[in-house]
Amino acid sequence: MRGKENLKKWICCGLILLLTTCTAAADKIIYVDDDATGANDGSSWADAYNYLQDALAVASESDEIRVAQGVYQPDLGGDNTAGDRRATFYLINGVTIKGGYAGPSTSSGQALHGTDPNVVDIILYESILSGDLNGDDVEVEPNDLPKVFDIPTRKDNSCYVVTGNHVDETAVLNGFTITSGLCSFIEYSDSNPYAQGGAAIRIESGSPQILNCRITDNYARFGAVLNNDSNSTFVGCVLSKNYVSNLVNISGNPVFTNCIFEQSEFGMENHDGSNPMLTNCIFEQSWAGMENRDVSSPMLTNCVFRENSYSMLNHHVSNKAVLNNCRFINGGGISNWGDNSLILVDCIFSNSGGIDCSFDGNLILNNCLFENGWVGISARGCSLALSNCIFSSTLGFFGGGIESIDSDLFLYNCKFIGNHANAHGGGIYSTGGNISLYNCIFSGNSADMGGAIASHHVNLLLLYNCIINNNSADYRGGGMDISSGKVMLYNCTLYGNTAERLFGGGIDCSGSGSDFTLTNCIVWGNTPDQVYGEAVVSYSDIQGGFSGEGNIDIDPLFADPDNGDYHLKSQAGRWNPVGQAWIQDNVTSLCIDAGDPRSAWYEEPQPNGGRINMGAYGGTPEASSSLAAN
Repeated sequence: MRGKENLKKWICCGLILLLTTCTAAADKIIYVDDDATGANDGSSWADAYNYLQDALAVASESDEIRVAQGVYQPDLGGDNTAGDRRATFYLINGVTIKGGYAGPSTSSGQALHGTDPNVVDIILYESILSGDLNGDDVEVEPNDLPKVFDIPTRKDNSCYVVTGNHVDETAVLNGFTITSGLCSFIEYSDSNPYAQGGAAIRIESGSPQILNCRITDNYARFGAVLNNDSNSTFVGCVLSKNYVSNLVNISGNPVFTNCIFEQSEFGMENHDGSNPMLTNCIFEQSWAGMENRDVSSPMLTNCVFRENSYSMLNHHVSNKAVLNNCRFINGGGISNWGDNSLILVDCIFSNSGGIDCSFDGNLILNNCLFENGWVGISARGCSLALSNCIFSSTLGFFGGGIESIDSDLFLYNCKFIGNHANAHGGGIYSTGGNISLYNCIFSGNSADMGGAIASHHVNLLLLYNCIINNNSADYRGGGMDISSGKVMLYNCTLYGNTAERLFGGGIDCSGSGSDFTLTNCIVWGNTPDQVYGEAVVSYSDIQGGFSGEGNIDIDPLFADPDNGDYHLKSQAGRWNPVGQAWIQDNVTSLCIDAGDPRSAWYEEPQPNGGRINMGAYGGTPEASSSLAAN
């Protein structure tokens, strides 16, 4: 009767009970202790009720029920019939039910060894609400979970251990372990399709507060906890080892803070327009941390997903998940299938899968990091907008950082560093669709073909002010491998890229059907060659020369190419990113004021010659200054 299970993570949650969940002074305190031997009228610890149902039967608004350590079943007390699977603990408006009390240790209600009976420790003094009505449950092995609803010792368990229907936020349950509910015998109906849900806690059209509770070893087809059209609040709760799901939300706007969802098929399911808000929650060791379907819009802040097969499933029509400052660690990533949207800000994917987006999905990412995992983003028929994102040391087959098939991508100020593809496109692989890259950097990526970028049969691939440096391909296209489709580069710098066995150290555009254009670019120091294949090149600096209007073949005089600084040296001044200051050199690059005179130069700082510079910083506030002031 004295539960002793030691869950380290729950200890952290339990501290909240002492620190943050104070309630207003109660009009009346009702005591419950399953070992009490006094008058059993609830007036004191010595005379506590033995059954929680007896306390609930006499409780009224502004009362507080204090429950000592022990095991309490919903079919005992309160005019319930022993063995009645429909018996449940009903939450009551204005009544706070608090567990985890030490309770008395003698028949006279006195403390033993100096322990105050009003001391609360939800780990040491575990108050258990149990659906095991006959006390005969045996542990269910993982392989037997699908058959749990037919196990004889489980089939007689309570269907809903706790119920919070039609109550408001003044109904509070605080500091309990809720276990051994099994919801199977109630039939489905059109009016109640989720009848087989909520084995531990069932809430319909309610908004109770569930605080510091541990919910474990419950079994229901629609969640150990069911929020149906409810705006419940959960704080400091651990939902663990429930089958099939730890929790299911059906519409409503529930709120979860400092909760853990773990070791289940689904950590949380959101259905039918559910809009939960989660802060500082953990999803771990489940098949899917969270599933969203049918117009649901969860909002997550500072949450962690780790060691799940899938961190999040976003599918079945018009879901919109918003995640801020979340981490995905050592597990599967996010699957966004169908006409659904994901917005991620300041999120990190580390040693995990990334994002799989398919069939008209939409992704918006800002300041996100993908590192040391499988391909960062795989997109098929989707729309993506990324800004300030980093892809580092990720691995894929087609596309180490991003695989794009028939998708539209817009990337601004993103970096692809040290990624690898076993086939094509160490940084990005694209086929079909339209891709626009602005101010992006590809450095140290590798693949069989297209060390940084492999583009095959795209509608349009457009690069502005990008740097592609020190990438490598085993065969061709150390920087870029282009085959068919329209590709246009403006003010880009390609340096130090290598094709190990064949050709196109900088760019291979020899594939049939390629329409390839370079303007205001610098292609220098690539091995074995700079541009291999047919291309329209103008106002660019190509090592070894390339026919075209305004092209030159002269050392661009990069500031520090060995350390990735491709600003052009200038006696009039250049930007030093290390010192964050403008400095002057003793030489001036001839790539300054050498770009297409029709290109916009207005963002270049003074002094300038009224003409855009070549290279990645041409036309930007970091363009090197000109001796010929305009």
